[in-house]
Amino acid sequence: MTTRRTFLQGAAGALGLSGALAGSAAQAMPTDRPKKFDEEYDVVVVGAGGAGLAAAAHAAEKGLRVLILEKMAFPGGSSAICGGGSLVVGTELQKRAGEKDSNELLFKDIIQTGGGLNNKDVVRTFVDNHLAVYNWFMGLGGKLQSDLLFSSVSANRGVEIEPNSVLQACLAQAKKFGAALYTKTAAKRLAFDGKTKRIVGVFAEKEGKTVSFGAKKGVILASGGFARNKALLAKYVPRMTNTLTICGKGCDGDGLKMALAYGADVADMPYIKATFAFNTDPHSINDSHYTYWEGGIVVNRAGKRFVNESIPKKDVGDYVLEQPGGIGYCVYDEPTRRISLKTARNNGSVLESEERGLVFKGNTVEEAAAKAGLDPKAVKETVERYNRDIREKGYDTVFGRKFLSGNMGELREIKEGPFYVLPSTAVLLATYCGVKINGKMQVVDVFGDVIPGLWASGEVAGGFHGRTYLSATAFISAVVFGWAAADNVLKA
Repeated sequence: MTTRRTFLQGAAGALGLSGALAGSAAQAMPTDRPKKFDEEYDVVVVGAGGAGLAAAAHAAEKGLRVLILEKMAFPGGSSAICGGGSLVVGTELQKRAGEKDSNELLFKDIIQTGGGLNNKDVVRTFVDNHLAVYNWFMGLGGKLQSDLLFSSVSANRGVEIEPNSVLQACLAQAKKFGAALYTKTAAKRLAFDGKTKRIVGVFAEKEGKTVSFGAKKGVILASGGFARNKALLAKYVPRMTNTLTICGKGCDGDGLKMALAYGADVADMPYIKATFAFNTDPHSINDSHYTYWEGGIVVNRAGKRFVNESIPKKDVGDYVLEQPGGIGYCVYDEPTRRISLKTARNNGSVLESEERGLVFKGNTVEEAAAKAGLDPKAVKETVERYNRDIREKGYDTVFGRKFLSGNMGELREIKEGPFYVLPSTAVLLATYCGVKINGKMQVVDVFGDVIPGLWASGEVAGGFHGRTYLSATAFISAVVFGWAAADNVLKA
């Protein structure tokens, strides 16, 4: 008797494919493992970005036989093009600066920024391990871009990591202990063992052929987000479908879809946000600036403020995208410009934007506004009202701004020329959401049960950020969670 299951298996075989790559009728079903894998390892890591390479390095150095699958021609993913700003408590830079900070304060800041919607177990895993992992990858060869600290919510704890130094160090460590890296090899489906009821490998496409890779201890998904997948964006957060995107070219949601086939739950999907502030013709991640966090304000085409500029940059981005043309005009003066040029995360972008003619300069606020195509009178009135509030009240009475950024930085008047207007927009850099995981990085299904043999870390996983992203946590959390996933595979 031919059942639906045997029919599907027969059809797949007739096409010369495994069940993993069968037609649409089988795409969202568990895919049986082959009788014999083409190659077998202890751990298969899907994706060679910050999370994947950290996972591979840690698993390999602890004696596991590791395979890394990367669908692009080279490793790195979005981590290779990120800015590298990272929040770390307890660094030597903090100690030398005499900065008062703690893990509990960082935990509180992450939870509050996320609106309390974060998975607290996941946040706790990050907070408890981030300094040790930072010291680990710096010891392997990671480097800093500068010796400057930058502020975040409640403390000066931000460091400028050179992302590619960390990626190279982790890859070298992984290879040193025998890990294999297959590039141009796209993972397509997870392999399931019906007897043990666990994920035991991966089906992938390599040189036009389907290849199966066994994973005796488990699979770690570190395949990135889905910022380049318009269909998934339209499904989960339609307002982001047509937003400008800058991210790794492989961010198509492959790992998310593979996990969904096994009933994986998702987390933080409604909270996908674009990042403010990029100039209006962004070429890379380095085209963002923070003049509004250094002393400036943001106005719309009518010359009016519309947001408390001190809130997280992704929340500012939400407000900006609601304005005409999706543009927010950053208005600032010469002292703010000079401060921005000294700040590690600002100098290149501000100068480049000026050189490309994207910044409008005037001896008065009205002159700069007119050059930017704004109503000079309206912008002048907005600046004067803002300055008066600071001078007389010490804070902004219109939107309640009390600090430059987060809970730090004293507001100052915009009053010393020349004056500048920099048209800016919000860009989708990452999705910061995905499959639901627990504090051990294990993927959890819609019933709250662990999917045996499956871990996830980095941008493919959700739960860490909650309602919004805390600036400078993406890269460091990816590496920490990759390391933590491997550490928990070792304990499994």
